[in-house]
Amino acid sequence: GFHHGQFMDRLQHAINLQTKVMADQAIRLEAAQKALMATELRLSSLNKVVEARRRGASTDEAIAAAAAEAGLAEARALPVDTPIGQRIGVVAVLNAQGRGQLQALGKRGLSRALRAALSDALEPVALPRRWRFADTLPLNPQGKTTDAALRALEGPWEDAGFDNTLKAIPE
Repeated sequence: GFHHGQFMDRLQHAINLQTKVMADQAIRLEAAQKALMATELRLSSLNKVVEARRRGASTDEAIAAAAAEAGLAEARALPVDTPIGQRIGVVAVLNAQGRGQLQALGKRGLSRALRAALSDALEPVALPRRWRFADTLPLNPQGKTTDAALRALEGPWEDAGFDNTLKAIPE
């Protein structure tokens, strides 16, 4: 009688404690899962940023390499707003060979020749579509060339068109 009732009370108490512990664990587990998901999301967006930076850097490197053989003294890639969305633009400073090509081919022809020279080094999506030729790259007071300074240069962007061939197209 009495002992049995006492035992059942204790048992019920132990069950209640266990149930509370289990509920606490479930709450903690859910919180941990949420934290993990948030972390994975942050990691994923960080990876996208790193990847975009890496693409930008590799575009600059590929341009520098192809540029030398194509007649560029210096070149800088930057995102450019166009009527069809953002495209990669390049501000280029020509060396003597490049200036000769500019005379021979014109801006459109030289833009296409440079684009073709880069097509081995870059994915099609990374190929610059817009070109601007400058005597020097603009420097800010800290001696850096910024995208804003590049965008502020006078003169139109030359559209290199969408094909990689050098066949003449009507202007």
